[in-house]
Amino acid sequence: MAAGGPFTLTIAGQNRLEIKDVLIGEVWVCSGQSNMNMPIDWGVFGAWGSPECTEALKKIDDPQLRMFLVDQQVSNVPLTDVAGQWKIAKGNEVLKWSAAAYFFGVELRRELGVPVGLVKTAVGGTQIESWMRREPLLAVAAKHKAGLERWDREVAEFNEEAFKKKLADWQVLGLFAFLADFFAACAEESVGVFYTRNTAFTREGLGNCAKHQIELDVWLAPYDLGISQHVILLAEPTDDQRIHRIEMTIVRRSGEYAAWQQRNRAFLAELRRQFLIFRTIPESAKQRWEQQALETFSAVQAAAGAAR
Repeated sequence: MAAGGPFTLTIAGQNRLEIKDVLIGEVWVCSGQSNMNMPIDWGVFGAWGSPECTEALKKIDDPQLRMFLVDQQVSNVPLTDVAGQWKIAKGNEVLKWSAAAYFFGVELRRELGVPVGLVKTAVGGTQIESWMRREPLLAVAAKHKAGLERWDREVAEFNEEAFKKKLADWQVLGLFAFLADFFAACAEESVGVFYTRNTAFTREGLGNCAKHQIELDVWLAPYDLGISQHVILLAEPTDDQRIHRIEMTIVRRSGEYAAWQQRNRAFLAELRRQFLIFRTIPESAKQRWEQQALETFSAVQAAAGAAR
């Protein structure tokens, strides 16, 4: 059949099945590490996007450009099936697509004029060996035998309870309490690459189901440029409630756009440094941050109850 569509695929036997909206054209597997995994909303269409990019995003509407986002899954043996969904290139839908794969697909559509399907299966930081079957890998690189044997031992000795305890070493409540204190301490505008105002740390819910948020206003050096922004850090539980997803929203309030974008590099570098510092402090210190936050929220809740 010639490239095109959409078609309806009919399978008839003792019963009859119809699969609608089927395209025939180019299909590309887009695999690799973080460069392939990086979604569009990390770049020009995301928080750093200009008004022009926002308008361009609204115009994206190509039902013959689609991406299948393969859900990440770890397995010691080759799998015969994957979880995921085909998505059509339209507006905000593409924000979660691989940026490299999307623009590659756009170019293919322009050059070939046929439907294009992109299968994104990429995991940041993975080595090529982790994508290969054991037997072919050992056939061409026997040096990996010791590493594979060590992996087998770690899988056999894996202790889920010990793993849960290790995850608990970095509790999001303690982390956000630590960051909130750091931001509050940056209120002096005569030093540093930024200063803050109106830092607020809030919590919604209880235990592992709780959401945590830090909200603040930030001014970026050099201060004579008048660059300011509103920052929101949000941590919320994933399907695995032991693991939280942390998102940051930055809204420019004042200052020239290009300068704001450039000066934020220092702000983000310092924020990253604080994350790394928290990871290295003793467990007893992390527990103190967590306990301090619990006591603060308990006092706020008690005061709210008394006010009623």
